[in-house]
Amino acid sequence: MRSTAITNAAVYCCDPAFTTIASGTVVFRDGVITDVGATADIEVPADAEVVDGKGRLAVLPGLIDVHSHSSLLKGFSENAQLMDWLPEYQREHQVLTEDDAYYACLVSYMEALKGGTTTVVDMFRFLHRGAEAASQLGIRAHLVPYAADHPTKTFFETVDANEQLGFDDDERIYLPAVQMLTHLGIDQVKLLTNNPAKVGALARHGVAVTERVAHVFPSNQHNWSYLDTKAKRSGHLF
Repeated sequence: MRSTAITNAAVYCCDPAFTTIASGTVVFRDGVITDVGATADIEVPADAEVVDGKGRLAVLPGLIDVHSHSSLLKGFSENAQLMDWLPEYQREHQVLTEDDAYYACLVSYMEALKGGTTTVVDMFRFLHRGAEAASQLGIRAHLVPYAADHPTKTFFETVDANEQLGFDDDERIYLPAVQMLTHLGIDQVKLLTNNPAKVGALARHGVAVTERVAHVFPSNQHNWSYLDTKAKRSGHLF
């Protein structure tokens, strides 16, 4: 692989004296810097690919991001207040898969490299996949296991925790369903549900529920606790 030389650029060094060269040249080959100095003093290899900074470029050590969280929600909550954004960020983690984590890390590390950041400290989930992404891109990553990977992390899955975040135990919106019924000319229905709140929600939007049809199915060791909570905390009828 031939050398690359960046010439006629401001060069900021990370030596003990933090040397600055107003018009400098940096030569590197195979990812290793082989020469640094004033442009007038550096002999550029004959086969080198030359990038002429023309006095408008700067060459400096890679930046270090000491606190980052990879995410697939970049741009989703621009300028949001932290306590408004955190519940949404938690929702991402509820459904995050290992593949999701890999691609989240990949795009986050690519973004870092494009901005001149060559080292990141990342706190996220499934970070063995983050290591794959970092290796693929060649970025240096310090990966911090996220609390979400601990088996006791519940992601606010309880009614109490959701209410502490300012949510209702049921955040569903019924107006779109009512609009579809209205479009079809339907103003009354038999409703298959165990949740009396759904009956009230449709009634408030002008759709009469003439009969609530119970949704009957057997409980088992996997859903008993869930159904018990539905009955005791959310008023579902079983």
